[in-house]
Amino acid sequence: MVSINCLCLGKTSFDDTFVVNIANDSDICGSLININNLRISDLKFLIWNKKKATLGINDSDIMDLWKVNIACNDENKLKHVTTEDDIKKELGGKKLVPILLVKKLFLEQSLVDENIHIIFLEPNWNDDSSVYELVELI
Repeated sequence: MVSINCLCLGKTSFDDTFVVNIANDSDICGSLININNLRISDLKFLIWNKKKATLGINDSDIMDLWKVNIACNDENKLKHVTTEDDIKKELGGKKLVPILLVKKLFLEQSLVDENIHIIFLEPNWNDDSSVYELVELI
């Protein structure tokens, strides 16, 4: 089992983090997926499933995940991160592609247990430049 610490973009405190535990076999939409075959799209589902009551979205596929490594003593960096560009520039984040294997990104590399590993973005339905605004019009 591996534990991944997550934070939603816009939150600025380690108090807002939550943990997603990935078992040897995870239930993804009724199918058991072995940890060695788990993909980023499956990790999106696990995050969404844990927080769906507060996210306001019905589809985990529309979330974006970024891999980061933020230590507790770097919490002040979170206050200035409000966009994907900030995640990349300020935190050295890497946007995760849905087809990538979780094991290559999180299991084959050692994670610091107390650090934030994932920042995720919910769609911004109110942003005029957002593709999601166009989707609502269709």
